[in-house]
Amino acid sequence: MKRFYRQRKSTTNKSSSKSRKKSKVVEKCPEDYSSEEHVLRMFDMNMKYGPCLGLTRLQRWERAHKMSLNPPEQIKCLLEGDKAQLKCLWHKLSIHGGTLTIKETREGTSFIERIDY
Repeated sequence: MKRFYRQRKSTTNKSSSKSRKKSKVVEKCPEDYSSEEHVLRMFDMNMKYGPCLGLTRLQRWERAHKMSLNPPEQIKCLLEGDKAQLKCLWHKLSIHGGTLTIKETREGTSFIERIDY
């Protein structure tokens, strides 16, 4: 009886005949980023200054400043320099190929209103 309940799939021991293709998209390792980019990425990940989807880093900093969230002045100085990338860490974010619609309330909070596919 024990053997009856211990059914196994016949393909568990077989290896796949298909090989995996290498990704064409190559991202830099965190060690390859400059110290300035590291500071900007930490700013991107800090939700204290509001959402960053749909905004550049400078737009987000200015928005946080208008809302009296006290974003660091160092970030603005970096963003106004030549070397800083204005796109946030999440600029490549795609939700199943959809488009996010972000709305801002009168109180200054943001939320995702709609996702179009």
